[in-house]
Amino acid sequence: MEKKQLWMEVVPVTALRNVMATQKNRLWVNSHKYSQSKSELCRRCHKAYETKMHIVTECPANMNLIKERHGNICEIIHRLISKKMKINYDIKNLYERPPAEIKKDDKSIIYDLPLPTGGVELSYNRPDMLHIEKNKKKGAIIEVCVTWISRLNIQYLWKVYKYATNSKDKIDDLKKNRKKW
Repeated sequence: MEKKQLWMEVVPVTALRNVMATQKNRLWVNSHKYSQSKSELCRRCHKAYETKMHIVTECPANMNLIKERHGNICEIIHRLISKKMKINYDIKNLYERPPAEIKKDDKSIIYDLPLPTGGVELSYNRPDMLHIEKNKKKGAIIEVCVTWISRLNIQYLWKVYKYATNSKDKIDDLKKNRKKW
C-alpha cells in the first residue's frame, strides 16, 4: 500500500467502510426515504435529522471524531510543508503530534500555538499553522476546514473573518453578523 494511504491500515474496518460509503454517497441514514427506522432523528445525538452532512460535520456526538479528522489533515499538511523546507522529523505513528515550532534558516512553521499579539486581546489568534519566510518578508496563516460541499462558502467566509479582521468580538453565528464586515 502507498504511504499516502497508510491511514487505511490502522483504522477499524467499520470506519473504512463508512468513509468509502460517504465518498460514494452510499451511507445509510435514518432520513433516507427507504429507511425503515421509526425516527428520522440522528441515532447518536437524537437532536437533528440524520443526514450524511450532519453525521460527518456537525453531530455533537461525533465531535471527537470530527476534531480528530481535522487534526489528522493538519498534521499531513504540516509534514508536507516540512518536507518542502527539507526538514525531516521522525514519525513514530499516525497519531503523534508534530513539533509546535520548526525553524530552518529563515523559514519556520508554528503549529497550533497562539499568535503573539503584543498585549492586545483578540478572540481569534490561534490558527492551525503559521508559515513564515523571513527573508522574503512573507507569512501565511493556514486554517484547515473539513466540511460538507454545500457549506464550503460559509466556512471560507468564517475563516477569512477570523483572521482578516482585527476582531475582539467572538461571533457564534456568522450569518447574523455578516453586515459588520
